[in-house]
Amino acid sequence: MKGLLRQVLIFCVLFNVGVLHAADSTNSGSAPVRFVTQHFPPFSYIEQGQVAGPARALIDKVCQALAQSCQHQLLPWERSQKLVQLDEADAMYVIGWNAERSKWLRFSVPLLTTEYGFFVQGDDPLHQIDVESLVDYKVAALGASNTLNSLESLQRQGHQFEIIDVTDSETAFRLLSVGRVDAVYSNREVGRSIIRQLQLSGIDYAVMHRKLDYFVGFNAKTVSKEWLDRFNQQLQSLQQQGETKKLLERYGLQ
Repeated sequence: MKGLLRQVLIFCVLFNVGVLHAADSTNSGSAPVRFVTQHFPPFSYIEQGQVAGPARALIDKVCQALAQSCQHQLLPWERSQKLVQLDEADAMYVIGWNAERSKWLRFSVPLLTTEYGFFVQGDDPLHQIDVESLVDYKVAALGASNTLNSLESLQRQGHQFEIIDVTDSETAFRLLSVGRVDAVYSNREVGRSIIRQLQLSGIDYAVMHRKLDYFVGFNAKTVSKEWLDRFNQQLQSLQQQGETKKLLERYGLQ
């Protein structure tokens, strides 16, 4: 009987050690970090069945330097956000910062910098943003997005124009190409990519509204602050060494 009790105690000790080792292993980074993104060219897209683009390439460089296994999945944006909220994914990219997101996400340092501005038909005189320049314009922008939030901020400053809320950016540029709207408010690089993709002509990037940073948003419940600090340090190191600039240039980005 004593022998049996001793075996049980030994088993319990070994089992507990195994559990602790498994937990330590996960915390040290052996468990894959699960990233989700959306179709958002030129920053993220599918190529030969895999998530591709400069955003993934930058993240993978950081993961490689940290000896961290990282997985990527491209999904509709609402689904991507929901997976992170349900703890079924650890991070999402590329996103802009806003107060609501900061309640449930930990943000990386900036992954890359870009800008928002207005696209117009080639003969449109819009070349600056002042009180008069946008009067009576119909401006298309992607709904339920930081892009739309940014455009609405101009309205709150007293600019008088109508916002046409669309469900996808391609629709916005198609509307502009046939004169159904006067302008599209968009990320500059995204807009240029859509124009190439749809083979639209006579549309120009007219004027910048503001610069902005894009980030990786990490699940505050599944990713520790300590691991995020390591991620950020490595990302900053790539930027300081000029590696980020070189990588973006390979994708035709500034």
